[in-house]
Amino acid sequence: PKRSTSSPPGSSTSAYAPKYALSTTAVDALDTPSPWATEGSATVINKSTPILHVKNVEPSLKFWTERFGFKTTIQVPEGDHIGFAAIENGSIELMFQTYDGMKADASNPLANAADQGPSFIFMEVPDINSVIDALKGADIVQHLHETFYGAKEVVAKEPGGHFVIFSQLPKSNSK
Repeated sequence: PKRSTSSPPGSSTSAYAPKYALSTTAVDALDTPSPWATEGSATVINKSTPILHVKNVEPSLKFWTERFGFKTTIQVPEGDHIGFAAIENGSIELMFQTYDGMKADASNPLANAADQGPSFIFMEVPDINSVIDALKGADIVQHLHETFYGAKEVVAKEPGGHFVIFSQLPKSNSK
């Protein structure tokens, strides 16, 4: 499948620290180039894609493809079900792997890491109301609210147990 090389959307670091406000200096620092980067140096990381571990891949695929228009780009069978899948929508990509698939190779040092808990995914959206419409009937953990940093957000739990924070950032903070 074709892989996107576009850079990720604007920084959303403040979403991960809801108890603490980021100063303008801290927010500006997020846009500061790395001190290790040199003029004209190549980026060492092209893309970041979360791998979400789930009991069953199929319910998560249905959630993302039917509600948000993601397309399946990779499917790997595991017995009579899907063991691994990748989906994408534009430059956004998510991967899903079963817990059993992760544990199949006991010598894999990450085999037990998947059991450590759910992931939290922050997704910047242009229109929170469209997301709310798409989430009808889904497991809503936190209904529409405005954050201390001025974003309008709704939090849902996708079928694999992971939390998704959909956030419409205020115009002055979004890129």
